[in-house]
Amino acid sequence: MRKANISSIAFVSLTALLFFTLSLRTETADARPLPPFESATVATPGAAAGTAGNTEIRPNMPRTAKRIYDKPLDLTVVQQDLVCGVTRDQERKMVCVGDSVTSLIVEPVGQVTELFGNRMGTCARDESGLHCWKHAAKFEKPIAELAGKATEQDIRFSYTRFCVARADQTIICYSAEQERWSTETGRYVKAIPPPETFGPFNALKDFEVNDRELCLIDGNSASCRFFADIDPSERNSSAIIPQRQLQNPRDLAIEYGIFCIADDIGVVCTKGLDRQSAKEADLSADWIGASNLSASYENLCASSASKQPLCVKFNLATGQPTDALPNSLKTVLQSPSVKVLDFKASGEHLCLKLKNDGAANSELRCWLYGVEEKMPSTLGEVKDFVVASQTCVVAENGWVSCFGNGRYETSPLPKAPDLPSYFNGCSWNSLRFICEGEEVDSELSNVRQVIAVNQAPSIYNTCLLVEDQNGAVDVRCSGTEMSGIINQRPVLTARPSGLSITHTYGCIYGEDDLQCWGEPVGGQPAPNLSSVRKLLLGASVGCALDKFGFICWGDLQSTGLEVPTPLGEPETVVDFAMGQRHICVLSVDKKVSCWGSNDYGQTDVPELNSPDQIKAAEFVTCASDLNGVACWGLSQSSLGNDAEESAPTTTGTP
Repeated sequence: MRKANISSIAFVSLTALLFFTLSLRTETADARPLPPFESATVATPGAAAGTAGNTEIRPNMPRTAKRIYDKPLDLTVVQQDLVCGVTRDQERKMVCVGDSVTSLIVEPVGQVTELFGNRMGTCARDESGLHCWKHAAKFEKPIAELAGKATEQDIRFSYTRFCVARADQTIICYSAEQERWSTETGRYVKAIPPPETFGPFNALKDFEVNDRELCLIDGNSASCRFFADIDPSERNSSAIIPQRQLQNPRDLAIEYGIFCIADDIGVVCTKGLDRQSAKEADLSADWIGASNLSASYENLCASSASKQPLCVKFNLATGQPTDALPNSLKTVLQSPSVKVLDFKASGEHLCLKLKNDGAANSELRCWLYGVEEKMPSTLGEVKDFVVASQTCVVAENGWVSCFGNGRYETSPLPKAPDLPSYFNGCSWNSLRFICEGEEVDSELSNVRQVIAVNQAPSIYNTCLLVEDQNGAVDVRCSGTEMSGIINQRPVLTARPSGLSITHTYGCIYGEDDLQCWGEPVGGQPAPNLSSVRKLLLGASVGCALDKFGFICWGDLQSTGLEVPTPLGEPETVVDFAMGQRHICVLSVDKKVSCWGSNDYGQTDVPELNSPDQIKAAEFVTCASDLNGVACWGLSQSSLGNDAEESAPTTTGTP
């Protein structure tokens, strides 16, 4: 077995580029490059705490193993509160167990005819029905099934509620799964409240919903009512409806502490949390005929009768409104050659679809907190758009793109003949690659194929090895903390098959080449490696699996991560995973062994039935076997109770 040895590697400094060249590879496939080192004790099921390489366990530490899914999956994401994988059947659906479903991407959508949403989520309708994404709530049924054939005008949702107005003048509201304390069991119990039906109403014109209340306009009156599962002790604060006599009200907007209604004589708002302190304000004549009201805690925006943007900010003390349109936006609107085609807002996030005289295409421009946002350079003509915490647009080809704060956000893929692939919050098919956090200027619409995705134990930054339409191979990365290391990456001399990149160090590897650069993990460059099959980099330790076996390097002694001798032999390890301070390997005889820090039981391997894949996060490890997916270590309750199965979420039906 090899020992990581810095003297076996030639280090070459190429001006601004920190680039490791493994030029001293003279061994043959049968040669053992370096002698073995002393073995460490492997933490196996039932192993005592405090063995070599393990951190001593404190009695109050949670140490749990959970069977979270009953069918094997190709694991793509493992976190303490979220595990995702792709089914191994023909459909290849993404299945997720846990709470953080907002980081995922829905199944591909076709030609989008309708796009709508708010800061809680976004929905699109295509020829196959309704698709919603970036919505974390877990409903008993998929949102598409709950909505049926309802249109944007008939649907409202908040973080935990989904309401649909029906043709019989009633509104049915569904609640997401909730945790409530049970005095009978002495613990929190998960339950989905039954749906509630409101009405029938005489002349339902508009309605809005938050997590506590349903508010609506029925004829010439406005009213609100709490959901049944809101405890009476929590009903002290409710929406404060304006007292002004309404004349043909038609549009309303509600948010925490604000209630606004548009009618024939303008817009009236109430700002406050109780009737005694609430302030009421009538907006100016400019707001007569206003529509598409959108409220935040302090702001209200709308489209004027002439489609011009209107925005005010309410003074918290007096409740009186002041103009809130950004000055740079006012400058744009002053140009006589500019025509506003559409305006939408969500709080302090504003977007306008503009047309300049003589220009072939329209232009979408957005402002967030008064600052104009940088827009994607490949946006093209926008057919429709929705503004929330992100901006989502439908292009002429029907594809949906979402972005905000200079980044791409979660977006659906366009439909393609091939099945989508998933890894670490990214999805791709033959038409397009979508990755949450991808920089706007790095849109991958020119990518022919994704060769590999960053094999790192963290999902906070994602790097891709891609081939473009011209056959050139390059590295593209998302995230803002990696610009230095990415700008230093080497020029590729061979066609690699994988990569692993941290904030300060990176390696690109394959059958014929290994190139590493940056600041080595643990101060020690990568050892002799040949025909690398998998390589992971952590903060202070790196590990790789190549034709000579399994090896780790870096700060091994202080972390207790020395590789036990038997596991370093060739053809012994077929897969491995790294957490923050623990390592697990899958051997050729279908056994999982773990060692390192065991503060949360992340090295206490449970009973597994022929596992074939393992994956780890900071303090948790998961394996896929014939019985499904099992996880051990630190995990949140969203991954299921020890004795219970967790219901999965499929991205096609969030």
